[in-house]
Amino acid sequence: MKNNKFILQILLLGLLGGCTTFEAISQKASTLTSSIPREVENEALGKVNTETQLYSIGSATITDSGLHYSTSKALDNSREKLKVEIEKEANLIFKSFTLEMDSHRKKIFSPIIPDLILFIAQNQISNAVESGDWNDEDKSYVLLTIERENIRKYSEEVFSNYVSELIKKLETSVKVKSNSLPLPIKTL
Repeated sequence: MKNNKFILQILLLGLLGGCTTFEAISQKASTLTSSIPREVENEALGKVNTETQLYSIGSATITDSGLHYSTSKALDNSREKLKVEIEKEANLIFKSFTLEMDSHRKKIFSPIIPDLILFIAQNQISNAVESGDWNDEDKSYVLLTIERENIRKYSEEVFSNYVSELIKKLETSVKVKSNSLPLPIKTL
């Protein structure tokens, strides 16, 4: 009887774990395609090299303000989505930088990494390229792309600059502290 309960509990945990995983996958899929028609998505994917580029498709409802306004709103929406993708990419890059670090160095760098990621996303979003736009009867869509390589290079540059600045500050701090310490008096 106890064996049956144990097996039943394991099966239930596996089933529940599978359901949450399936739910997460379907939720991710629905956010990627929500409010974007399949034709627009297919056409946009034809303009993107997903191995070398990050992309986002923004959308906005066409209102009384007109097509130009809705296209502008779709562009803003696409920028926000792409910014999130840039943050994810920069996070992966920083994780690769810290992968080989010992725990002491990770403690030094871990607190600043979220700020560096936001800095990278805010600065790199301006390098995004509008690769396409579409309209249907009630919505406008805008495709933005950015090269992954640009994000990698910029992330390396930002990280290197941060490390250099940190080293300079530490050296300056050590020099100031060592100069302010009294010299030991030697007695004969």
